[in-house]
Amino acid sequence: MEVDECCKNKPAKSSGGENMKNYLIVGMMVLILLISVVQAFQIKSLKTALSGNAVRSTGAGANAGGAANAGGETYEEMMARMHPDQVAAKSGGSGGNSLPTMVGGC
Repeated sequence: MEVDECCKNKPAKSSGGENMKNYLIVGMMVLILLISVVQAFQIKSLKTALSGNAVRSTGAGANAGGAANAGGETYEEMMARMHPDQVAAKSGGSGGNSLPTMVGGC
């Protein structure tokens, strides 16, 4: 099978859609790169802003707010506040025979 003379010297057709597709892919990758660089700077500035404005509790003002675990509340104090029935059963119970009133969960 021989190819006609008219078709031998024709360059292969590259459609304009393929070139446009390549430019679109390159453009999208550049856009993604730019977005990630901008977000990296935003995260960096957010970290420095948060570390500079950290909340520090003071001795006098911490207990006045009534916030949970403010002012160095110990674990036992927190348990007494959150589960008063269990702490009362353990401290004023009938000897060493105090059973828990709640099983699992909060």
